[in-house]
This record gives sequence, structure tokens and C-alpha cells, in this order.
Amino acid sequence: MKIIGLTGGVACGKTTVAKLLVEKGFPVIDTDEIAHDLLERDLNIQKKILELFGTLERLQLREQIFKDSDKRKKIERILHPRIWDIVQKRLGALKSQEPMPTAVIVVIPLLYETGLGKKVDQVLSVISFEENQMSRLLKRDGISQELAKRMISSQWLNEDKAKRSHFVIRNDGTLLELSRQVDKIYLKIWESVARQK
Repeated sequence: MKIIGLTGGVACGKTTVAKLLVEKGFPVIDTDEIAHDLLERDLNIQKKILELFGTLERLQLREQIFKDSDKRKKIERILHPRIWDIVQKRLGALKSQEPMPTAVIVVIPLLYETGLGKKVDQVLSVISFEENQMSRLLKRDGISQELAKRMISSQWLNEDKAKRSHFVIRNDGTLLELSRQVDKIYLKIWESVARQK
């Protein structure tokens, strides 16, 4: 089973691409969804974050995390090991299925920033122009322009991610254009899997 890491900058369209790949039949494990679930349900993690930040409210957490890189590293140290444990369990469950999926998509927004590129077989990056990221963030999350800028600048440049990736989707157009790119990537993933058999 080939593990494809799906990454990209904030508000580049990773979630939409993941949904389109689910429609193509790929199982998807989304580390963002796992993180949100842990923040809502894991009492041990909630306790640690409350001690560190004084809140569990997402916008307040974001404000603190993207103002202070030390705090961002601390929350990553709390969340990332638990997230990856859950990913490993889900991958194990998929491997035990009959038939086993040929490939699985693991959505990892900070794949390169956290060195998780070594944990996947290939990488698909979704990239976008920064002005499009900014407008999507402001519209989607209702945050300040200052916070949106800090969120974008905290991650690797999209072009740097693209250079290191096996597959790249540029999401600066319509949903139909994005869907057509996903169709092409789907075929490329299958071709790469077939070459390894």
C-alpha cells in the first residue's frame, strides 16, 4: 500500500482535493481532522493546552500560536506524537483490509516543516498564489489580515514545497479546473503504483 502525503499552504485547497480523491476511491486520513478531534475529546491534551495557553477556543489559540513561535513548537510537541499514533493505527487497519487499498492519502499540512516527508512514499502538494490564500483565509475564517499573514508566513513557501513534491496541483482557478487537475493526478498515482508492482 503506497502512502501519499497530501500537503500545501494554509487555504490552498487541501481539503477540497482530499474530498475529490475520496470520490476517486482513495481512503483519506486527515491529520487536521484528527487534531480537531483531539482538542475536543482528549482530556489529557485539553489539560496540557489549558495550562499552556489558558484557552481551548480555536481563534484565541491561533492568535497565540502565530504570535509566538515557541508556543507553536510547544503545541506541536503536545499534538503531533498523538496525531501520528492515530495515523499509524488507521494505516494498520487499512493494511489488514481485504483487499488492501493500493494507495492511501494522508493529509499533513506541515509535512515538510515537521520532517514527516520521510514517513510517506510520495508527496502531492496543493499550491496557490499568496493573494488567493489570503482572500480565502479572510473569507473562510473571518480573521484579521495580520493573523492571516502570520499564518501564511509561518509555513514553507509554496514553491519550495512544489520543488520537493512528486505531484503538484495549482489551485488558483475554478472548482472545475481543480477537479480536472485531480483527474490527472489520480492517473499519475495509479501509473506510479503500477510501475512498482
